[in-house]
Amino acid sequence: MYLRTLVLAAMAMLLCACGPEVGSEEWCKDMTKKKQQDLSMEEGQAFMKHCVMNKIEVPGM
Repeated sequence: MYLRTLVLAAMAMLLCACGPEVGSEEWCKDMTKKKQQDLSMEEGQAFMKHCVMNKIEVPGM
């Protein structure tokens, strides 16, 4: 039982490492394609920080 849990956890970690880095241009494009209700709270916050707020230009700065 313990070994199966360990193997499943290792597989999950390997699969998660295959995606683009959070905040990268590719990641932002992927998040744009996702439905808003399918985003987790963390994904939504990261999207706002890296993909939206970085694109806003402030006049006079």
